[in-house]
Amino acid sequence: MTFCVIQVEMLLGLLGSTSNHDVQDTTLSALASTLAAAGPDVLPYAHTLVNVLLPLTATMHPAALPCRCRALECAGFVLQGLGSCDSAEAKGLLASSAPKFIQHAMRGFDTESYAGSSTFQAGELRDYGHGLFACAAKVGDNR
Repeated sequence: MTFCVIQVEMLLGLLGSTSNHDVQDTTLSALASTLAAAGPDVLPYAHTLVNVLLPLTATMHPAALPCRCRALECAGFVLQGLGSCDSAEAKGLLASSAPKFIQHAMRGFDTESYAGSSTFQAGELRDYGHGLFACAAKVGDNR
């Protein structure tokens, strides 16, 4: 069992056990770093990661917006990892999840939706959306 596998298991467990946004944000940050290193080794956890990340990339709760940013970052690395896999499973999951993640990232460009958030800069959400788009573009380059 590789270190990435152990790390992903541990972080997913922590993420699923808390509703504290600060803990989630820190956990997602560590998960993003792990997923960036994992590459195609993300495949065994890809379905779980997609299911965990999709709702986080769509949250509109002001206190959870930093988590949304980190979830977009993680989603980009998941897409990139899936794009580097040759299996039909990876290609199918990539085809079904990429449009949803991209749509969630694009919704982050609507800054009027976040006007009430005093602790969050909408520009940060756009920046993380750009990161997801960059990862998606790398997937397109690999095909």
